[in-house]
Amino acid sequence: MAVGLSLGLLLAGPSATSAGEPKQSETGTVVLPTPHPQAPAECFAGYHRRANYFAQEQLNSVVGHHFNVDEATWGGKFVLEPTGGQGTIDLDIVFFVDFKTDPADPTGGPLSATIANRAAGGEKGIVPEGMTKAVVCLWSGDQYQGAAATFSYDAFTPAKKKK
Repeated sequence: MAVGLSLGLLLAGPSATSAGEPKQSETGTVVLPTPHPQAPAECFAGYHRRANYFAQEQLNSVVGHHFNVDEATWGGKFVLEPTGGQGTIDLDIVFFVDFKTDPADPTGGPLSATIANRAAGGEKGIVPEGMTKAVVCLWSGDQYQGAAATFSYDAFTPAKKKK
């Protein structure tokens, strides 16, 4: 059974920067925005995920950009920032357990966590535990009409808990 989980503000922390160097750094491009057919407040990473399921993860940068999530960053803070583009850029990030589609329900998808705050720029928050893939996608609507967005993503190891 396919399950989706939209966490939005729940995962966003007050500050996503940590002392020290990031454990994982990624850069990429998303050329076209992807309006969500059922959740208009977020972009639809499902277009990108489905295309890459069939393209064996060889398609990037058209309607999304994916990368593997370093499990050492699970529970740590991340920062996703636009570094360029045309118009007003509003990036979202969707973390997935994997890219598989349940053959019994090809319209559904794997467990995911969407971070989609409506504001120009990117996102920050906590890397969800157990997620192995991430898709950065571009939202459009109202005053946010961007294209050809470039981005940087930095994730940090979680802070050590004091005993």
